Amino acid sequence: MSVLVPITLFGWIPLVIISFTVLPPRRAVIAAYLLGWLFLPVVTYDLPGLPDYGKWSATNFGVAAAALLFDSARVRALRWRWIDLCALLFCVSPMLASLANGLGPYDGFSSSLAHVVTWGLPYVIGRAYFSDGQGLTELAMGVAIGGLLYVPLCLFEIRMSPQLHALVYGYSQHAFDQAMRGGGWRPMVFMQHGLAVGLWMGAASVVAITWWRWAGRRYLLRVPARFAAPALLVTAVLCKSSGATLLMFMGLAAIWATRRYSTPRVLLALAWLPIVYVPIRAFGLWHGEELVELIAQVLPDRAASLGFRLECEQLLAERARQQWLLGWGGWGRSAVYIGEENEQRVVTDSLWILVYGRQGALGLAAVIGMLVLPVISFARSCPRALWRHPKLAPIIALAVVLASYMIDNLVNDMPNPLYLLIAGGLGALRVRAPGTAPTPRPTAVAAAR
Repeated sequence: MSVLVPITLFGWIPLVIISFTVLPPRRAVIAAYLLGWLFLPVVTYDLPGLPDYGKWSATNFGVAAAALLFDSARVRALRWRWIDLCALLFCVSPMLASLANGLGPYDGFSSSLAHVVTWGLPYVIGRAYFSDGQGLTELAMGVAIGGLLYVPLCLFEIRMSPQLHALVYGYSQHAFDQAMRGGGWRPMVFMQHGLAVGLWMGAASVVAITWWRWAGRRYLLRVPARFAAPALLVTAVLCKSSGATLLMFMGLAAIWATRRYSTPRVLLALAWLPIVYVPIRAFGLWHGEELVELIAQVLPDRAASLGFRLECEQLLAERARQQWLLGWGGWGRSAVYIGEENEQRVVTDSLWILVYGRQGALGLAAVIGMLVLPVISFARSCPRALWRHPKLAPIIALAVVLASYMIDNLVNDMPNPLYLLIAGGLGALRVRAPGTAPTPRPTAVAAAR
């Protein structure tokens, strides 16, 4: 491990604080999260009495400290809404799970504190900085630029194999054999897995293409959008993540349909998919054989992988249903072991089954609401006449990205704080047409003018 690892991680907080003195606060937040998540090393330090310290917590701590020091008025101006209860409940649910399982208040407090740092802080920061049209538009631009920064790095690793993390920080962040896909390489760059890179590049492509085709913007980071957007799209496909590629094209189709027919029905369908899917799977009402058979007709190797995941989820869901309301808590209590001597641990791939086992149906409902209700709230609040408005297009793209992220969590667990920034901002947004009477709530089109 290179000496750059502790230098970058522990030096990131003061660097973020300094950035607030040279950049406008909102852009300092975007830069901190983009550069931190895209380029800091994948490692965590176990600090006694505190949540694990890594790129996620370093960025959250840095932005929170800078906001309190240089932008405290914005923090004091926060006004909470009912939709924020899901984030609060998700952060409290580990405490309830620990107490229900006799693990004690200290275990519950430390588990909840970890959730506050990793989930609660970026959500609150999103509420504070991106709850209006201008803020979300700037965040959309940041997502597109972040994807553009990754294009040459992804292309390098697609050709040369995932080795940038090892070259810079002295070690590989994940098992190298999982980077081989389809006779080539799947890039990991500085993220935790190639699946996370594929999902990120797909999200950036959705935003960039929307920015170019439907928002009428000509440049991304001084690069003509007509070149930048296709480059992102091609790179996302070359990342060889079939699920992320499918979500990318689904997202683009949803944006096209939303604007073409001036209705959010397709966007709402994406948002409602996890709400319908998870309870059916969690309570054992459907095992997924039909879905595996359907995918096998097109992608046999991906169908085998999906079938394995669904079988594992079925075993884990049976265990979770034994403590269905509040879950089993931590320390591997929700794990399932198979084999003659219970020597093999069943793989836990998806976020929803992980949360269901540890925090029960209460925590599961909270995390789904945290990521999905902002999309539904935005879709229901927007007047029909505005769905074709070019200034609304980047915000629609962010809503699609957030809905797609929750869908990806049905089969994967690839955390990224930028999605939580979107959730926090989008959940507080209220859209009104230009020229209408202002309201005390944040607005989109009128604020983006």
